[in-house]
Amino acid sequence: MKYDQFVGQVQSRARLGTSGEAVRAIRATLEVLGQRLAGNQAGHLAT
Repeated sequence: MKYDQFVGQVQSRARLGTSGEAVRAIRATLEVLGQRLAGNQAGHLAT
C-alpha cells in the first residue's frame, strides 16, 4: 500500500474531513506507539 492510499484509508475509516487530519492522526498514533514499545521494538517495526 502506498502512502496516499494509507492516508486515504485512515481518513475514510476514522471519518476525518481532510487528509491533513488523517496525517496528524497517523503521526500521533505512531508517536504514542513508539513511546510504549520496549527496547528496540519500534526500530524493528520501522524496517
